[in-house]
Amino acid sequence: MTTENAKLLIDALTLGFAFIGGIAALVQWRRDQAWKRTEKLDSMYKEFESSRLIQIACRILDWSRGNFKFPDGEEFRFNQEDVKKSLVVHGDEELTFTSTQTRMRDAYDALLAFFERLESAIDGGLINQSSAITLFGYWIKHFDEMPEHKDCAGLAMKYIARYSCLSTFDSLRGRM
Repeated sequence: MTTENAKLLIDALTLGFAFIGGIAALVQWRRDQAWKRTEKLDSMYKEFESSRLIQIACRILDWSRGNFKFPDGEEFRFNQEDVKKSLVVHGDEELTFTSTQTRMRDAYDALLAFFERLESAIDGGLINQSSAITLFGYWIKHFDEMPEHKDCAGLAMKYIARYSCLSTFDSLRGRM
């Protein structure tokens, strides 16, 4: 083998190893990004589970009426009339709320703010869409349809349109 051929072989091998190293680095980077998206989704799920207001909103959406106690002893009670009244928006009628209804409105706001962060994280590629919808799609659908409160579904959409970002909510519904 001549010196020139040996140089060509060494250059070709160097280029080949660099190419393989670049591919390996890209594969590792993609794995790391997938892991970071999973960690971000896990963080969002922990936030969802640990927020008392979000948990109140979920109980409201999931139950037709409720009387439940949190681990620290706080009790929360609501009925169908509380749900209906708590979804009233400014301009529809005089706004006077009981403390329960006010807490319910705070809970809706917390859940809707979470949905906005969720949509932003999906849209920005910070979390995997299908995994996020698997975890939170049930609650998006329940806020949309209000299956436990049939006469409130239209009220829920008016509430979202007035106090949140309807386009964000529509975007999440479209991802399901």
